[in-house]
Amino acid sequence: MLEEAWSEICSRHRQDILLYLIIKTAAVRCGEKPGELLRVPCWLSGSSGETIYSPLKPVLSRLGLPYRVLRRETTGALVLFYHPACLEAQLAGRGVRRILKRAGYPSGCSVIRALDELQMRWQRDMAHEVGVFIGYPPADVEGFLLSAKAHPAAPGDRWRIFGNARRSRQRMAHYRALELQAVDICQRYHPVSERFLHIAALSRGAGWKEYRVCAGKRPGTCIGEERFRHDAVCLQHRPASGETPGRIRSDFRARNVLGEVQRVSGVCEVKEEKP
Repeated sequence: MLEEAWSEICSRHRQDILLYLIIKTAAVRCGEKPGELLRVPCWLSGSSGETIYSPLKPVLSRLGLPYRVLRRETTGALVLFYHPACLEAQLAGRGVRRILKRAGYPSGCSVIRALDELQMRWQRDMAHEVGVFIGYPPADVEGFLLSAKAHPAAPGDRWRIFGNARRSRQRMAHYRALELQAVDICQRYHPVSERFLHIAALSRGAGWKEYRVCAGKRPGTCIGEERFRHDAVCLQHRPASGETPGRIRSDFRARNVLGEVQRVSGVCEVKEEKP
């Protein structure tokens, strides 16, 4: 009886982890972000003080994305999920090549070789060049590595900005919008395969036909992606031709859902630390 209860708890915890990973890796799955770095727990303390063990491998396999375990820790693992084609294009950029060359990576190395090098470095210490693997602008990663003067931080910033602040925040806004769309998809569709299918269709071509990032004092004041602000963010549903226009829906509910799933799953993003 105890073993069955224990198995049920572990199963629920794995489902919570999987749901959060599906949402947080949405931009990777649809090819809009080369990678996502997350700290995934395999041990979790229960409310009554017991420790729940939830093996990582079944969860990561179910997610269906290529990944590298960069470092194993006492309570989980630091995992890099990536999109092979998107990461290859990212690493081929001139600015990224310059950063990796300065960091000591082999010149012209393949994606697999670069991941091998990154994984080896994480065994020793935090490899700060990981920013280029997870879609940070090269100017921001380079500025961080060189300890340059950063732009003043704004609410909602996901990383420190050293280059073009407007473009960096546009990118943050895009990643955030994809995650919120993934929350909506996970609420609409329950089979994991359907969730994967709809999230994979979210891109600047497919996803932005259905949703746009809006901001303003009142819901419905759409000012587009380029002038994105962090306050009063809404999602606007754009129906297919022939359908009646959808109403503007505040994304605060989606944010609350995402926050709750993160709390229950125990998964967390890896924040920058000053070298």
